[in-house]
Amino acid sequence: NILSTYSSNFKMRLSFSNKRTTVGDPMRGVTVHHLCTDFLDRISEAGIDPQTCKVYEIEEKVIRGLSKDTTCPRDSRPGSTYVDTLSEENAGIATYMISYSWGYTVRDICDTLQSFCHQQKADPKRTFIWICCLCVNQHRVREARDSGTVVPFETFEKEFRNRVLSVPKGVIAMMAPWSEPLYLTRVWCVFEMFTAVSQNKFIAITMPPTESTSFSNALSSTEGEDSLNKMWKSLGNIDVSNAAASVEGDKINIDKAIERSIGAERVNETVATFMRNWMVSTAKQEVDRVCKDVNVPGKEKLLIISRTGDLLRKTRKFEDARAVLKKGQSLNFNNTKEYAVVLMTLGSVDRNQGKLDAAMHWYELSKETHKNSGTMESLDYAALLRNIATIHEEKGDFPNAMKTYEEALHVHVVTNTQTTTDCASTYRDMGSTCRKAGNLKGAVLYLNKAMKIREALDIIETPDGALILLDYGRCHTSLFDQNGEQNDLTEAITFIERGLNIRRKIGTWTQEDENNEKELARLRKFQTSNLFACAEKSCICS
Repeated sequence: NILSTYSSNFKMRLSFSNKRTTVGDPMRGVTVHHLCTDFLDRISEAGIDPQTCKVYEIEEKVIRGLSKDTTCPRDSRPGSTYVDTLSEENAGIATYMISYSWGYTVRDICDTLQSFCHQQKADPKRTFIWICCLCVNQHRVREARDSGTVVPFETFEKEFRNRVLSVPKGVIAMMAPWSEPLYLTRVWCVFEMFTAVSQNKFIAITMPPTESTSFSNALSSTEGEDSLNKMWKSLGNIDVSNAAASVEGDKINIDKAIERSIGAERVNETVATFMRNWMVSTAKQEVDRVCKDVNVPGKEKLLIISRTGDLLRKTRKFEDARAVLKKGQSLNFNNTKEYAVVLMTLGSVDRNQGKLDAAMHWYELSKETHKNSGTMESLDYAALLRNIATIHEEKGDFPNAMKTYEEALHVHVVTNTQTTTDCASTYRDMGSTCRKAGNLKGAVLYLNKAMKIREALDIIETPDGALILLDYGRCHTSLFDQNGEQNDLTEAITFIERGLNIRRKIGTWTQEDENNEKELARLRKFQTSNLFACAEKSCICS
């Protein structure tokens, strides 16, 4: 594994502290400038396309091929790390470590590092990167793999932590594609991020420029919500226990390290929370950028503002959401559908904080704007009607709520959007109203429709998806309390547990979920007592 050489040489750092050369230092890194120039040229000279090749495709011909004739200064044997073949002009003690996957293209890695230097105003010629493929002796890795040698767990854990702590300026985590990051499926990447977060190291999540553009487009396009849902799903699916590794020994050691610390579930939550905060922060930065850019059309600005405001609302950052949305108010595009969405989202922020009259005020303004812009047959107008219906529901006016939901469904029919996430949200809210009104069969019917739409689109692991699951579980809780049916008890436990797990993973846990957990504990006691009673009855019969 990649620590086999590193772990046996870490103490060598002390012997290099008083020397001018950094050759052989375990924390020697390569400059961003070299990676983006000479290194790409060497790949091309090896007959490989540097624009499309992935790291594992250059390991034999380039990484080992160019270092096989160099004596390793760390063990005095033939074959060195790639970085030890470089001059002091192109290598030095690493200032940053990059956390990435060998499944990324070399071009994307280089573009990501260039983008990072630009963002940090860092000189690429003086920014030294510790990157495992070039800074670990791949000849020794290959030998260890061929001989079946495994690094002892204690050595692995100690030296891995030392490596993360040794980079003075922090970790660059490469994220691509942004909506479904390969990064989050690799055990090394997840563990590296967790270790850096838990050690309070600076972490810069950085994307290739193409992915930054894609993220911006997602915030400003009508299809953007689907991309954001994919990101929510990725956060919900983070599972370090099932993450992959190229070397089985690495996977075993990382699993042991996690077991000895806080456990896989907490690691998943820590990484997901960090990623969620990054997504929201990046969206806020995009709002600041477009608001200053006179070349960005006003309607596009409003779309980015409303979507970012909604992201902040869903993560319960209400004051931040309000501040972002107020920027949209200041733009002079009052009679547009996009402006109506900004007003609606302002209303939803107030509604989430229990300010129902203030929320209805914003919703009425949004409705008037839709009317003036001629956009009353659109998905956004259906969403507005759904939000207005929710106000009626929360005030206990269930008949008016259902009537307004029916109007929203009519818009979905007219616009042929009955299989969209928006329509799923309408069904979900209709189910919630039916449940509160005591119509449990109607609630189950509508919530089932909502679930089927989201499952067909494969986007149940989102804030809205978790809400559907929780409401469905609550319905079966009420049915169980009414009739004591075992099937309702099982359904209630299954769906409440699933909804809470999603919220926990993606970091959208609310105070209400504390009550949901208590309810889940109550239901489990019933389940345990029922199983015990059945077992006791079986013993008596036998």
